[in-house]
Amino acid sequence: MEPKKQIVELHNGVWELALKLWRTLILCTILCAVIVFSLSGIMVSGTWGLLLTQLICFIVMGFTIYSQMWSVGDRDANFIHFGRMQRDIWKSLKIGLIALIPGFVTNIPLALSKAGVFGNFDFLPFYRVLQAPIWPLINLIHPYGAIPHEAVAATELFEGSPATAGMTWGQLVLMAIIPLVYLIFVVAGYELGIRRISVGFKLVYEKNDKDKGKKK
Repeated sequence: MEPKKQIVELHNGVWELALKLWRTLILCTILCAVIVFSLSGIMVSGTWGLLLTQLICFIVMGFTIYSQMWSVGDRDANFIHFGRMQRDIWKSLKIGLIALIPGFVTNIPLALSKAGVFGNFDFLPFYRVLQAPIWPLINLIHPYGAIPHEAVAATELFEGSPATAGMTWGQLVLMAIIPLVYLIFVVAGYELGIRRISVGFKLVYEKNDKDKGKKK
């Protein structure tokens, strides 16, 4: 009688990886909140300050997500090579969409606040913190209730109605779909990882080759 082969779990299921990515998104949100508060002096300088802060947040978020998903793709490449799993071309997209679900849920109380369900309670300030990686973009789309900057006078900001009430439904939808940009880093990281293509390595390798060519 042949001994039973021990089955080792791969721990690379879509839901399990999505949970890990969601935890990473939480960490990135905290880091971006710290960045936004730290650069608040730059943000009040005007549109350029908001765009600069947003760029920094995207770099932090994008690099972190990309690195994690590259490792996932690289690991899956090993499993596929040794016949332990089949290639799923939609895996990275599914992981990303599932991980973004909690973030999308925050749009529900924002919509309810916009509809006046919460009365005088304004959810937008809390929404900005929960969506810290896109906080500067939120301020560009709808500056009411935000720190004043050159595009919107301080009197216009604080003498009007509550921030959420002054927002249009179109602005709300735009803010809700911006986080889909994260999927670019999710898919790119995984696909390059599963193909064993390291952008950082190629840049360093090509630079060294150019430097050697100049010395000859």
